[in-house]
Amino acid sequence: EAITKALAETQALAVSMQINGTPAFIVDDKVFPGYVPKDQLIEAIAAVRANGGCKLC
Repeated sequence: EAITKALAETQALAVSMQINGTPAFIVDDKVFPGYVPKDQLIEAIAAVRANGGCKLC
C-alpha cells in the first residue's frame, strides 16, 4: 500500500514536470531528459552558479 502510494505520487510529479522517461536531470529550471554527457551537466551547473545560484532552491 505505502509503496503503491509513493510510486503514484512520484509518477504524478513526473507527469506534472513533463518527464516521461529515465534518466532525467534537473538543473535549476532546465530539464535534461535522457542521457546527458558529463561535460554538458558540468556546464549547466557552472552557468547556474555563475548567475547567482539556483532560482528554484
